[in-house]
Amino acid sequence: MPVARIVASYSENEKDTITLLCGVDEENQIRQGEWFGVVKNDDGRGDESNYPFTLHVDYQKNTFYLDYGYDDAESRQMQKTDIYSKPLAEQSFFTIFDEEEGEEFSYRINSIHLYD
Repeated sequence: MPVARIVASYSENEKDTITLLCGVDEENQIRQGEWFGVVKNDDGRGDESNYPFTLHVDYQKNTFYLDYGYDDAESRQMQKTDIYSKPLAEQSFFTIFDEEEGEEFSYRINSIHLYD
C-alpha cells in the first residue's frame, strides 16, 4: 500500500500548515483507516504551535474527521473534513469544518510525496 505525505497551507496564512501521513489507493484517494498528522500555526513572531491529530476515515460509516485526542474525553476536539471526497492532487483544496466555532478552514495541497 502506498503511503503519502501531504503538506498543505491554510488559504489565509501560508505559514500555517498541515502535514498528513496516510495510505492512498491506486486512484490517489485516502484509504480507510486512522492516519497521523500535525497542524502547525505560525504567527510570524517566532511563536509556533503544533497540534497533532488523527484523521479518521471510515467510508462504511460515512465518517471523516480530525481528532485532536485530548486526555479528557469530554473536552476532545473533533473537526469534520472533506479531504477524502476526491483524489489528492497538488494545488487542490480541502476544507476542515469547526462546527463548535462555526468556522471553515480551507487548505491548498502544496505537495504530495508517495512512498511504496
